[in-house]
Amino acid sequence: MSTHQPELNDWKRKLEIAATTKMIHPRWIGSEFTGLAGMPMDLESATDIKRKRKEVYRICSACHVAESKERPVKMCGKCQRACYCSKEPSVQCQIRDWPKHKEHCHAARRQKRLEILVNTIVANGHLMGYLKIATILCLGLIDSPAIERPFRALVHIGIEPADIIDFARLIGKAGSGGATTGAAEKMKGMVQVNDVTPFPDGVLDEEALLAHWKSKRADADAAGLTSDSVGVMIFGLGDLITFVTIPVHITSIFVDVAKKAQPFEQVIMAKYASRQQTMDVATCIEFVIHDGNRIFDSFDLQIYKHNNSMGH
Repeated sequence: MSTHQPELNDWKRKLEIAATTKMIHPRWIGSEFTGLAGMPMDLESATDIKRKRKEVYRICSACHVAESKERPVKMCGKCQRACYCSKEPSVQCQIRDWPKHKEHCHAARRQKRLEILVNTIVANGHLMGYLKIATILCLGLIDSPAIERPFRALVHIGIEPADIIDFARLIGKAGSGGATTGAAEKMKGMVQVNDVTPFPDGVLDEEALLAHWKSKRADADAAGLTSDSVGVMIFGLGDLITFVTIPVHITSIFVDVAKKAQPFEQVIMAKYASRQQTMDVATCIEFVIHDGNRIFDSFDLQIYKHNNSMGH
C-alpha cells in the first residue's frame, strides 16, 4: 500500500464534501432572465452550445476588420487560430502578416484549444450571465458604466482533473514532494473559473482591443442601448501567456441583478443544511463552477499530469 494513502483518503473526503455543496440563486430559478439578453431558462444542450460556438464572430488578425457575409475570414491552416480576410482585395492580409505571425504560430495552436473552451462558456447564457454580474461587481460598473471606453475584465480559468481521486492524488504528491511528472499519462480534465479581476492597461494590443470593442459598441448603440456597458473579457490560463479576448455587451438586466444583490443559498447536502451567502464576485464564480461542470461533462477534455495543461 502506498505510504501516501491516508493523505489521499483525507483529500478524497474533503473534496467529496465540497462536491456536495451547491449554490442556488433566485434569479436563476425564477423567470426574470427568461428571454432576456439571450438567456433561456433551460441549460443549453451540448448540441446548442456547439452550434453557438460557431456563431462567435471573428476579426482579421492583420487589418482588424470584423467578419461579415460580404467579407468572410478563414483560419490559418497551421495553427487554426489566426484569422484573415479570404476575398479580394484583402486576400493579401495573411501574406502581409506572416512575418509577425510565424513567431507565434506554434503557441497559437494551444490558444486555439483554449478558444474552443472559451466559446463553450460564452455560448451558455447562464454561465455568462453570472460572469457578467461578477464583472459588474468587480469593476464598479453600477456607478461607472463603460460607455466611452471599454471595460477590461480578466477571467482566470484553469484546466483541472475531473476525477476527484486524480485531483487528490496530484495534491497529495505535490504536498509530499513526490514526483508529478509523466507526460505520457493523461487524465480527464475540466474547466474551472477561478477569479474575475481588472485587466491591467498596456498588456493587450490596443488597436486590436479597440477593434473588438468598437464593433460591439456600435451594435449596442444601433439597438438604442447607448447607456449599457461594453468591453472585453479576457479569458486567461494561469501564466497569462495564453488568453482569449471576447467582446461583451452587459445589458441593464444584469446591472439590476447586481444592484439588488439578492443572496445565494448555499446548500450543503452532506450536512443537510443551507445558509445564505452574500452576492459578490466569489459567490458568482462558485455558482459558475458548480453549474459549469454540468456543461463541460459533455466534452472530452484532456490534461497532462506533468503540467496540468491541455493535451497537445
